[in-house]
Amino acid sequence: MGVIDHQASEKAALILLSDDDASVRRSLHLLLRSRGFGVLAYASGTALLLDPQMQSGDCLVVDYLMPDIDGISILRQLRSAGWCGPAILITAHYADTLAESAREAGFAAVLEKPLRDGVLVQTIGEVISAGRRAGSDHC
Repeated sequence: MGVIDHQASEKAALILLSDDDASVRRSLHLLLRSRGFGVLAYASGTALLLDPQMQSGDCLVVDYLMPDIDGISILRQLRSAGWCGPAILITAHYADTLAESAREAGFAAVLEKPLRDGVLVQTIGEVISAGRRAGSDHC
């Protein structure tokens, strides 16, 4: 790919989005699509984990508290399945202990709901760019 343009790399990215709240999921899906991202949106962690397309995702944006499986467990299972992209945890229940657990599990960022549009988009761009600069994966 050569030199990666920050804007181009963001726009080409496919985001895996999982949140059980339909209104949050829908608004984040629309926001990310309007900013040029591809989005695969899931109503549950289980649906994300069962979708073979998830392996093509460039970044995970996942809610912490969901009825079927929490966001940290989702990332652990994705890592076990060989997915190595950067991950962002979103939560309405932010606490320093949660942020620490999330970072230990491999999350690049933890954002508190309600999310500000610009912060989420900027964070996605930063974690994807950082991963690409490092040449890497997050496994």
